[in-house]
Amino acid sequence: MTTAGGSAASGPVPADPADRTPGTAASRAVTALIAHFPAWTRRGYRGTLDETFSGRENGVGFLRFAMAMSVVVSHSGILGFGRTDLLGEQFRNQQALGGLAVAGFFILSGMLITRSARRTGFGRYCWHRVLRIFPGLWVCLVVTAFGVAPLIAYHEWGTLRGFWGPGPDGGPFGYVRNNMWTGVRQSGIHDLLASSTPWGRLTKASAFDGALWSLCYELLCYMVVGALLISGVLRTARRLVPLLAVLLYARILLDFRLTHGWGGGVVATYTRFDTILFGSIDVRWVVYLGFLFLAAASLELYRERIPIHDGLGIAALLICLGTLILGGWFAIGYPVLTYLIVWAACRLPPPAPSALDRAQERLLVRHLHIRPRRPAGTGQLRMEPLGLLALPGPVGRARLDRRLPVLAPGRETLPETQELDAAPPGAPPDHARAGARRAGRARPRTRQRTGSGSGRLRGHAVRIAAVVTAYHPDERLLAVVESVRDACAQTLVVDNTPEGVPSITDGITSDTATVLRPGVNRGLAHALNLGISRLARDTEAVVFLDQDSVLAPDVVPRLAEHLADPGIGIATPAPWDTVHERFYETFSGRHGDVSDRAISITSGMLIRRSLLERVGEFREDFFVDYADLEYSLRVRRTGARIIQDKRLKLPHSIGERRTHTFLGMRVAVTHKAPWRDYWQVRNGLITIREQGRFSPAWAVTAVLYLGRAAVQAVVFEDNRPAHARAVLRGVRDAVTRQHTLRYLPTGAELTPTRRAGKTRRGNR
Repeated sequence: MTTAGGSAASGPVPADPADRTPGTAASRAVTALIAHFPAWTRRGYRGTLDETFSGRENGVGFLRFAMAMSVVVSHSGILGFGRTDLLGEQFRNQQALGGLAVAGFFILSGMLITRSARRTGFGRYCWHRVLRIFPGLWVCLVVTAFGVAPLIAYHEWGTLRGFWGPGPDGGPFGYVRNNMWTGVRQSGIHDLLASSTPWGRLTKASAFDGALWSLCYELLCYMVVGALLISGVLRTARRLVPLLAVLLYARILLDFRLTHGWGGGVVATYTRFDTILFGSIDVRWVVYLGFLFLAAASLELYRERIPIHDGLGIAALLICLGTLILGGWFAIGYPVLTYLIVWAACRLPPPAPSALDRAQERLLVRHLHIRPRRPAGTGQLRMEPLGLLALPGPVGRARLDRRLPVLAPGRETLPETQELDAAPPGAPPDHARAGARRAGRARPRTRQRTGSGSGRLRGHAVRIAAVVTAYHPDERLLAVVESVRDACAQTLVVDNTPEGVPSITDGITSDTATVLRPGVNRGLAHALNLGISRLARDTEAVVFLDQDSVLAPDVVPRLAEHLADPGIGIATPAPWDTVHERFYETFSGRHGDVSDRAISITSGMLIRRSLLERVGEFREDFFVDYADLEYSLRVRRTGARIIQDKRLKLPHSIGERRTHTFLGMRVAVTHKAPWRDYWQVRNGLITIREQGRFSPAWAVTAVLYLGRAAVQAVVFEDNRPAHARAVLRGVRDAVTRQHTLRYLPTGAELTPTRRAGKTRRGNR
């Protein structure tokens, strides 16, 4: 056996659980409670579920394999030999071996799926669940219908004539089509196996892949968790989940009263109903399997309060065996099985390293000079760099850069995940030099002063610079500059206001700010690139701000604290609507105080300088919309994390919002000019096209968002024909990868960025 951390146990478990260091207040409370128990009861305590269950170092794989083999053995006796289900009679016809395995699968799913839902957004959750079920199901159906069934038909009929047609009992094409959405609407193919197997002779029907019957109930449970996720229940009202489990358990107890004695199966009558997606649904399985799923989900939701104790695990095993043999399984053993499976998942040893793991280790050591470190007793690899790859300074960085190339816009090759750290002083890469040439044409208004602004990064003070973008700014810009004065050693204000037009930046005289006025509006992306090109050489992190984003004094230093984690490349506050006193994000309640995000807007974004140099420039052909989101997706492709800290708020304005009434509903719409609709649709579709395959969950939500924005522009804007034309032109230019210059604001210019490996297209 292994310890909770996954290492091999070298001696007895400490008797005093108070010596442990739980990570949460609830875990400490449970540990303190256990400490008051007699000493003999504390010997098997391993910590709470939150402490002992690791994402990889657990026994889930072994349990799944054992359950799958149990299903195979149980079904083989019925299908191949015409025997009763294995262990059914020994367990007083309450539950057989195959049924126990199915129950175990639903318990594991309830715990793991709920854990996944709490750590991801709704779009990514749905995408993961689709990948979990449908690819495997479709492969199984295709192999059965067009690989196995033709062989059986040739064996039974001596020919394949008539096999490919529909037939009275359904053909192979109908088998795939009718069962592809998890509901088993056609169990067999023609009359195959109906007379050649014991099960076929018993039922007088053809049957293939009988084990697929439970998939529709699994998918139904996934949809329930998805509904709880999008409604915020999993994060803000988790007590509702055990309440639902209790209601289902109450129904099970009512069924148990109808049984004659303590043995026998479920005798209560349940109805069946047909659905479009799931086929025929038996309410009995919704109640019984749904209870197990929700019970395990409840343990996961309260994992910091659930003790993992060997004594409780052994007691649960004895109770399950006793109720199976003596009776009372559904009333007593059924809920106890939930704890038994969860305890076994925590206490069983993780799988040993596979041959593939060992081959990957040899490859990393030989070619990348990276030694995978595998903790004792585990199969998980951890990377430790060797040699020059770990050296600080230009030598180590040059060697790392040669192995892990910069990911430029449109480049197809993905660099490996690497540690992110501040870049050492040195010559800037090509994109920085290109930006420096543009910066030479800008006119600095004031001189830079090397201030004392810093955060904390890996044990030392990190020098932070601020890049503020502006266009016809008002007095709030002065407050923005002042808000980062103490936290940033350098402040750069890039003012896109056209030359000759008065701007409030003319009055900025502080020695902590440098004003850059290109004299023409070339868009947000150009302004960001221009500011980056003028950063001081010793800058280690950059915070981007809009002209209305006045930060609290502690926001930048607290964001810098997150960069102490080398895996985090971007830290950002949460956009805050100061008018309505709420977060702009609709489902922000689904996320914790600090959570990983797929994208980030530029305003408030704190990013490592080394990451800017590695990823490349912002796309200037995007002009304004989606320049930040596309850049975020490129950042994530390097392996860097993007985190958002909801405890830090970013006052931000997203335009004029009005409330409209449509079909009896109140709809809040952000109104904007037609040219913004054009760039939003064009840039959004191009981003989805280029980055969607790397972030499919984000791509799904982005498609829905763009569709809603396009409908709102056409339905609710004042000049609907102009907005409709802008949307259609945006779609067209996204397909052709061109741009229409008339959708630039008055006096603006566009400097398209050349895509890697492709020539620049002409303008229209």
